[in-house]
Parts: sequence; structure tokens; C-alpha cells
Amino acid sequence: MNFVFGQVSIGGKTSLIALSRLRQKSYRLPKDERLYYSRAVKEAMHELGHTFGLGHYKKREYVMYFSNSLADTDYKGKEFCEDCLNKLSFKEIER
Repeated sequence: MNFVFGQVSIGGKTSLIALSRLRQKSYRLPKDERLYYSRAVKEAMHELGHTFGLGHYKKREYVMYFSNSLADTDYKGKEFCEDCLNKLSFKEIER
């Protein structure tokens, strides 16, 4: 992998987000707090999705898309797609 922005135990209770990797200064770029917070939210949602048992999606705009670069994180959305929400709702009903 080129970048690791987060790690999770699939279906577990623990996840980690590498916040420093999401900051502009890590790449010697100008500070941009708005972009940093956007990236942090997207990666938090992504890792939470994994803790809820969701896998990666192939559509680049989905939050569960695997980010191989900051450009991937910047492009994707911050919310779960309808398919993910349906899976999460179904899991809640099963419990």
C-alpha cells in the first residue's frame, strides 16, 4: 500500500486513523484546516464502516472506497451510500 490513513479490526471494536497523514504540512503543502477536517471525517466514517462489517466499494465517490492516496480521500464523499445504509439497517434488525 502506498498510504495507510486508517486501520481497523474488521467487525471488531478498535480502529485507528493516522491524522498526521491527512495534514497538508505532512507533504510540505500550505496549511488548510478545512481540507484536513474534511479528510478526517471521511476517514473516520470509512473506518467506522469497517467496524460495522462493511467492506470496500469500487465506486470512487463512496466513503467506503479504498483510498490509495490523498486525492482518493479528497474525491470521495463523507456519507455512507444507500447500499451501505441498507446493510447497516439490516444488521441492526438482526441483533
